[in-house]
Amino acid sequence: TDATKQGAEDLRLRTLKEGLEGHNLDTDTLVTVLFVELKAYKSVRADTGQERYNVLCDLLEICSEDSGRLQERAICLIELAQVLCYHSYSQETDCSSLDAVHEALQLLELVPRSTQ
Repeated sequence: TDATKQGAEDLRLRTLKEGLEGHNLDTDTLVTVLFVELKAYKSVRADTGQERYNVLCDLLEICSEDSGRLQERAICLIELAQVLCYHSYSQETDCSSLDAVHEALQLLELVPRSTQ
């Protein structure tokens, strides 16, 4: 039925962040879980662009510019650039893949270099 299809679609578009609400996970754990979810979607041999986009939106919200998570945000932006190369989300974002790469590079310039 249409209701069943809509329910399956709604479930498909949920991320683990939404599924774990109420479990009081600390931010580090939630970021780790979302990166694992992203990795899992990337390993699937099917079009998971929408799912990856949704996870990346959650990660970018958590790893905001003010969060101090510059490296994680830069990684998310590079992943977003890859998704935007193959999918159009023009109704949800005005960011292009090139915009995402530029922001990632700017953020990486701010990350202190290792002394090794």
